[in-house]
Amino acid sequence: AVGRSTAVSGGLLLGAAGAITETDAAANLETELNGTIHAAGNVQVSADAINHSDTQAAGVGGGTVGIGVSIAKSHIGGAVDAHSDGAVYGNTLLVRGTATNTANAEGFALAGGLLAVGFNYATTDIESEVKARVFFDKSYVEGDVDFIFGDATAFFYRSEIRSLGARKNSYV
Repeated sequence: AVGRSTAVSGGLLLGAAGAITETDAAANLETELNGTIHAAGNVQVSADAINHSDTQAAGVGGGTVGIGVSIAKSHIGGAVDAHSDGAVYGNTLLVRGTATNTANAEGFALAGGLLAVGFNYATTDIESEVKARVFFDKSYVEGDVDFIFGDATAFFYRSEIRSLGARKNSYV
């Protein structure tokens, strides 16, 4: 989201200008693997969101009394949800959710005159949620080092997990 506003005024006695701009980028993304997948190799479920919010406000006032005001607000929200709810037959299953968020807010106030006042207010706010989750039912999962890892939520129901590690520090 991109927002720009400019206000300019001039007067013999009073020149007052104010600019207010608000932007909001709040995409909701869900990626779901549902059904049955048979793969000879790796299976990946990925939800990747990029949100950018850029706001700029400028107020210019000139006169005997000059007042310039600018207010710029930039907000990013939304959610990313990646999950696997189906049956997967393959070498590996990777479920990943990522969000890249950038917000920028700039305010410029210029006032000119015998009495001049400028006021700037700029704020950014980023709040997003990223979830990745997998449900295993009647599954057989095996591997060596770090074969189940990450920040995702995993549910194992009626499943078997087997560690193939020959290391003495191997554990599940």
